[in-house]
Formats: sequence, C-alpha cells, structure tokens
Amino acid sequence: AGLLGLISHLGVRSFNVAIALPPLAPADEDWRDMPVFARIGDRGNPLTNRNDVGAMELFAAGCITADPFAVAAELRAALAPANESGGQP
Repeated sequence: AGLLGLISHLGVRSFNVAIALPPLAPADEDWRDMPVFARIGDRGNPLTNRNDVGAMELFAAGCITADPFAVAAELRAALAPANESGGQP
C-alpha cells in the first residue's frame, strides 16, 4: 500500500527498497520480537542528471568492498610490464 501510494499519488518513479528480517536460519538468540523493517527511498526524477541517490547512501550501508590502496598496487604491478616495454601488457 505504501509503495502504491508513492507511485500513484506522489508520482515516484525511481526508488530503492531495503528490508531487514530476523535470521531465516536457526540462531542461538531469540529473534521472535524483532519486527520486519522496510525502508523506501525516492531517488528523484530519473529523467534528470541533477539528482540521484542510491540505496547505499540512503541506508548507510558500506559500499567499498576493496582496499583502494591494494587495488592501486595490483594495477601498478599488472601495468608494469607494459610501462617497461612501452606497449601493451
């Protein structure tokens, strides 16, 4: 009902949804009292390049999965043969 209201009454066309559930597998802790959380975020007009936001920003989830310094070191090592020979790796 909430999502349909956003679409039909407010004209939302681009959105992110996040849902948090209790564990689906057996767990040592008692999760019976945990409610289901749902968050819906409007991303703005999809036809403009002035405003866009993604789920990572809305829901404060970490989106960096690799150490940028480690990636840079790997790239330098992979490109070193090409740089030394002046050609393609």
